[in-house]
Amino acid sequence: DEDGVVINRVFFALFNVLGLWPVIYASLLLPTGVSGNKVPAWPFVSLSMFLGAFGLLPYFALWEPSRMDKVYRSRSRITNFFESKANALLVLAALGYLSTLVLSATGSDWAGYFQLFDKSRFTHVSTLDFCVLTLLAPFWVLNDAERRNWDKGDTLLTAL
Repeated sequence: DEDGVVINRVFFALFNVLGLWPVIYASLLLPTGVSGNKVPAWPFVSLSMFLGAFGLLPYFALWEPSRMDKVYRSRSRITNFFESKANALLVLAALGYLSTLVLSATGSDWAGYFQLFDKSRFTHVSTLDFCVLTLLAPFWVLNDAERRNWDKGDTLLTAL
């Protein structure tokens, strides 16, 4: 803003949510996304930090349901962080802030975003990446809940 450039608030929120999706997917896939064919999740989660859905889609294609009945318990500090309440609170706070930006966007903000979407391949691909990651998330949330034997809030999970 000081240099005269104003970033569209809708795209700003979308772009930053794309930075949160890998953290959310790491929280879902690293502890419970053990593939039945032993394909490890971590390389694909790592790639998703840079490539978004393009990094995760090969894992999703290779993934097979595991016969394990319980959650894989890693001794890794990284996995422990992704499973922590602190991580959940940080992600929730960031999503709350970004949601507020989008919900408070004006008509001109949305018009500017749609102009970007039409003219910028980067904005177009980012939006499609967001849509793919969002549409695939419910499967992995339900998979995580099933693996943890979480029977509370089934209605909430279905709604999500």
